[in-house]
Amino acid sequence: MTPELLNGLIGAGGALSGALLGGLLTFGGVVYQQNRQTRQAVETRRRDITEQAIEAIFGQLQRLRHLTENSPSQFVDWDSAIDECLTEIYLKAQRISDKEIRKSLEAAVASAFGSSPAFRAPRDRASSDRHLIICMVNEVQELLSTFLRGDPLPTGQPHLRRARRITEKSARLWAAALRPVDE
Repeated sequence: MTPELLNGLIGAGGALSGALLGGLLTFGGVVYQQNRQTRQAVETRRRDITEQAIEAIFGQLQRLRHLTENSPSQFVDWDSAIDECLTEIYLKAQRISDKEIRKSLEAAVASAFGSSPAFRAPRDRASSDRHLIICMVNEVQELLSTFLRGDPLPTGQPHLRRARRITEKSARLWAAALRPVDE
């Protein structure tokens, strides 16, 4: 082989390997960009679904407040309209991507917004259903508003915290009761 031919082969090999390397890097960049765009699209969709669910929950909270405030007695007349509000809040809560928010909403619904006797603290036993429901609605609205603003979630919500503790304890008890017994 002559040196000129060898130089030509080395040059052609270098060009071919450079083209191959450039093609691989370009392909890798395209795949990375597509994955990044897909992740962003999924996150945007999740955020949109969460925001729509929270807006619907705000509407149901206002409706629950209205039904509670317009109750003629200290104790709320539990009717199908209130049940519909709670069901709608529970269903919309399932669309929220943040686990802490979702669990707090589930606990609020499980406690019937504080009006269930099992969820009342001893100091609240004399309080009216109306008062406890409105306090819980206020706490849930504050929690959701804080989440939408992107601020740190509030921690000083006694009724909501109590409902979370009791529902988590109840879930653990049910899980233990339903656990299969080894024979």
